[in-house]
Amino acid sequence: MVPNTDVQVAPKLSRSAIRKNVLLMSMCFSLNHACVTTVIGLASSELGDTLGGVSVGVLYLMYTLTAMVGATGIVEKVGTKRALVTGAWAYCFYVGSFLLAILWESGEWGFCMAGSLLGGTAAGWLWTAQGAYFSVAVELHVDATQRGETTELLSKNAAEIAEEKTKVSAQLAGLFSMCYLGCEVGVKILSFGVLLAPGGSTFLFVVLTIIACVSSCGLSYIVQLEPKTSVEGGKPAWHSAFGALELLFTDRKMILLYPAEMAYGFFIAFVNYYAASKILDEYLSEASIPLLGSLISLVAAAVSMPFSSAAITYGKAPLMVGGLLALLLDMIVFTFLSDHTLGNWAILVPMYTVYGLARAVFEGQNKAILQDFFPQQGAAWSANFILSSGIAGGLGFILFPYLSKLAITTICSGTSFLGILGFILAQRLYEHEVAENLQKADFKGKSIVTGTGDAP
Repeated sequence: MVPNTDVQVAPKLSRSAIRKNVLLMSMCFSLNHACVTTVIGLASSELGDTLGGVSVGVLYLMYTLTAMVGATGIVEKVGTKRALVTGAWAYCFYVGSFLLAILWESGEWGFCMAGSLLGGTAAGWLWTAQGAYFSVAVELHVDATQRGETTELLSKNAAEIAEEKTKVSAQLAGLFSMCYLGCEVGVKILSFGVLLAPGGSTFLFVVLTIIACVSSCGLSYIVQLEPKTSVEGGKPAWHSAFGALELLFTDRKMILLYPAEMAYGFFIAFVNYYAASKILDEYLSEASIPLLGSLISLVAAAVSMPFSSAAITYGKAPLMVGGLLALLLDMIVFTFLSDHTLGNWAILVPMYTVYGLARAVFEGQNKAILQDFFPQQGAAWSANFILSSGIAGGLGFILFPYLSKLAITTICSGTSFLGILGFILAQRLYEHEVAENLQKADFKGKSIVTGTGDAP
């Protein structure tokens, strides 16, 4: 058997070891990121609308710019593990900048801007490294099976091995999604309790900084799963830095997936801006905002592994289309019901539950699909995932305050609809490519056995 030349790891890991490694990475990464999302939610209330808004805006701007240019090159240069560890520690500084801003109000702008610049820049390569690590783990998991840990796959053909890869991506994506969303719920609940304790927000920022630092230490214990960094083919040194843009403009599947990724980004902005301020805060209470936000994460975490099983049994495409339809359904309700009518627990709980189902698809099987579509370009597809959803989310937070409700819901529902069409077209292209590759593999195998054809 020809060894896998796309990844290298020492020593060779068993499938169970790879799964445990992915679990450790997912838990540490998720705890670290949950601390960041928690302080983002408190930015305006603790720092004021101006500083809070500007700091989050700078964070998102740097996050998107780094993903667009530089993130793939950084990950390929330093490796996935080092990129994860350094990115997580930079996130710690972002979380800690809130504590420094509260303790020394005279320097709050300096602390917050420094934290946003560093944290946002690091976030671009941190998320890119997470996607690359996941991509390599999928390939190594399948390789471990083929090495002969069991005889189950040794006699299977190319089609069956390809199917095994899609199953592994579904399983590992479900595992990551469950950890990511579960940690988000856990940290939000913890934060709610800490805010009620003596010390309030100051004590909370101390706790969150500690959690972020401990989780960053935990990432140091993951095994290094590195993509090779050779520059075969005479590609210039700067080539890898633009890996995300190269994939975007050279593979039609990627650009077709952009509306789907952007639909989730716009919806995040809608929920956190319009729904929170114009409906929940106006007709329910301020406390309903984090409560319903936790409901989204709780529902998503609960269904992540069942969705993984469903993807293995029925395929990922129905889940992806279902997730986008859930967004579209929610947005139709928001469009045709008045804010006064919507400001009711009996309506909002089911709607936020539906969004939780969509969120589970976005954080889990959506990434598994990206891995299936671009198996050898983990860093590039991950950077595009950040770029697409980040641009949409950023535009939403900037523009939605100046737009009417109808304009906002039209943007969100229109993007969801285009996302469904784009994904269906991308799926067809993918299936055509798979059929062609399997046909070539079958021909090559027959040529080797019979001594005919052009195969070497």
